[in-house]
Amino acid sequence: LALDGEGRILALRCVTHANLGAYASSLTTSSPVAGFARTVVNVYRIPALDLTIRAAYTNTAPTDAFRGAGKPESVHLMERLIDAAARQTGIERMTLREKNLVRPDEMPYRAANKVTWDCGDFPRALRMALDEARWDGFEARRARSVRAGRRRGFGLGCYLHTAGAGTNETSRVAINSDGDVVAYVGQQAIGQGHETTFSQLLGEHLGVDTRRVTLVQGDTHWLPPRGASTGGSASLQVAGTTVLSAADQLIEQLLPHAADALEVAKADVGYASGQFSVAGTDLSIGLHELGVATRVVAPADCSADADFEGSAATYPNGVYVCEVEVDPDTGTVELCRFVGVNDVGRRINTAIVDGQLHGGIVHGLGQAWLEQVQYEATTGQLVSGSLMDYAVPRADEFPTFELYEADIPTTKNSIGAKGVGELGCLGAPGAFMNAVADAIDTQDIEMPATPQRVWRALNRCG
Repeated sequence: LALDGEGRILALRCVTHANLGAYASSLTTSSPVAGFARTVVNVYRIPALDLTIRAAYTNTAPTDAFRGAGKPESVHLMERLIDAAARQTGIERMTLREKNLVRPDEMPYRAANKVTWDCGDFPRALRMALDEARWDGFEARRARSVRAGRRRGFGLGCYLHTAGAGTNETSRVAINSDGDVVAYVGQQAIGQGHETTFSQLLGEHLGVDTRRVTLVQGDTHWLPPRGASTGGSASLQVAGTTVLSAADQLIEQLLPHAADALEVAKADVGYASGQFSVAGTDLSIGLHELGVATRVVAPADCSADADFEGSAATYPNGVYVCEVEVDPDTGTVELCRFVGVNDVGRRINTAIVDGQLHGGIVHGLGQAWLEQVQYEATTGQLVSGSLMDYAVPRADEFPTFELYEADIPTTKNSIGAKGVGELGCLGAPGAFMNAVADAIDTQDIEMPATPQRVWRALNRCG
């Protein structure tokens, strides 16, 4: 990382190695490699980038991405570099970040990796995170820990995600024989809560009770087999926007039938809040009622399809703060506090968003804290092949996550959503490792910060 005399970043040069593993088709299409390249500059104003990726096929177990796809590593790298640069230059680490964050008035901003960010207020998210984490009182908390024979560290990690993948999507919205609304999507949830979010989104869009909206996912009996797999934090941007397009088409198809039922011209009929009505009169008919009647005379008009059009790319971002205590006798790390500020665009269902963030944060912290695939050095034998040997953090090791909103709806889709599923695992590793490095007063430690690694790092630096 090259800086000028005032601490402004001039260039980033990065050489990284990738184990292709399951992504054996080619380097350019490898998901982790592509993800690394798209996020390596993170939220900073970096005029020049020199990125070299060296790929290798090894005899280790195939690797695959289930959350993040190369981006947690790139964000972790950049955030560790910022703290290392602060140590070397003597510039306070939060001040160094503030100097280099892209400002809102620079949006849309074309980064050095050729990705254009449409919106975001990175400085505001940083200020919120520091305020909520009580950064100004940290040194007093550190002093209390020292008196108790422990070491306390404060770590911060900014993140930016290039969300959006799998735009090959067809969605259908129909009225069934009971008059209820049914949405068919190619996406298939694997725990993200699509049934809740999509029903709420469509119910609000049509102005009907969400209890009368049903979601059918990934069923090729109803849709052509062209829906993309769920991934890339893009479900709302892809299937959500396509569902709304199909719903609008359905309403358009039902307008002539509403006009017939109300005995007026089509031009006199409008739709709002679940009702077809004639302006200036008390004439109206509900969507559910009209749907049942129309299915008898013109069933084809009770169903409408839409294909995804445009780009799904969005750029959620945020700032995470970890505060840790380290036991110098054992190297054990305790996570005392976790504060997160996230910009996910428009939130359809806050509980679903928080659940996705919690899951991602735990994944990211696990990667940075304890989880490690290990092989016997001379034979290559895997020695962490079960959960008896592979240390997954448990729920009782985590504090309550304190999450705050800094949402700016994107204009890149009709919903305004930016995606959320992978955000936690992007921002958490860098924040956690910076906190550990701050606690033990050395940058010479890599994740995962196992007790053995922390103890060895402490004893190297005395």
